Amino acid sequence: MFAARSQIIGTKLGFLKGPSNSPKRTRFSSAARELCNFQAFQYIHDEKYHQDIWCLPFNARIKHMVLHFAKYTGKVLAAKEDKDKVLLRKTIIDTWIITLACANILNVKLSRSLGLDEQDASNLQKFGATLLSSHFSDIEDPYLLTLRHLGKTTGQMAKACESMDHGEAFDSRGTLERGVIELARLCLALATLLHLDLIPLVQDRWKEVEAKSIF
Repeated sequence: MFAARSQIIGTKLGFLKGPSNSPKRTRFSSAARELCNFQAFQYIHDEKYHQDIWCLPFNARIKHMVLHFAKYTGKVLAAKEDKDKVLLRKTIIDTWIITLACANILNVKLSRSLGLDEQDASNLQKFGATLLSSHFSDIEDPYLLTLRHLGKTTGQMAKACESMDHGEAFDSRGTLERGVIELARLCLALATLLHLDLIPLVQDRWKEVEAKSIF
């Protein structure tokens, strides 16, 4: 997945190529494998290209991710007001990337939490279709669907962060874990709804970030 400068490479066939400390060549054989690889390579990307956040204490790292989700909620509202589907698509991709990063910080294996380890879903697109019909069938408008669930979940995660600061008797850890799992469901469902091919789109987004580094 990483070439020179650790930039990600790959193909729509599902092959990913990694650096010396990651799987050299992995074929996605299932939705669970796709999701595990997404988390693994997000971890590698964050460790190298986001050292400013990587070195922060746990609470500060989580707050940073929740701030990202709040920012994306505002972007979705702007996209709705302008009927800007391009902005909506980009924001969903970024939300998915931060969801992966947040799950890694919380040590949440998304394939297990979403029940994929016990399923035979052949890829994440098909699993997203299942999620869309089972969890998000109440709203057809993608803008409203994203705003409702992203906004609500972000608010809950913000409450968890606030309670950590106050030392309140609140299930902050559980709330954060449930929130990141819900956002993973949402992103996968929206990817199906909007016909987003996550693998190349995420690879392209990572490349944009990596191109800014001097290393």
